[in-house]
Amino acid sequence: MEFTSLEKRNRIKYTLEQINTAIGQLKEWNEDVEDADEFYLSSSGMQKLAANSMLIEAIGEGIKQIDEHCCLNVRRFPGGML
Repeated sequence: MEFTSLEKRNRIKYTLEQINTAIGQLKEWNEDVEDADEFYLSSSGMQKLAANSMLIEAIGEGIKQIDEHCCLNVRRFPGGML
């Protein structure tokens, strides 16, 4: 599906807003974490780590969506990494 310039801009803006919200959630959820050990020393810590991981994956998918579906020319490095 080909998007018009305005549609692309709106889609990118919406995705970036979602990414910004997710980053804010990560900051809020982890503001009391003082040491990485806290994530695996308790069941609630492991749940928090799993939730963080899922949110980080969603952020990556948002970036991928911008790259793939909105046809941005993003410089790629060997191995496909940005």
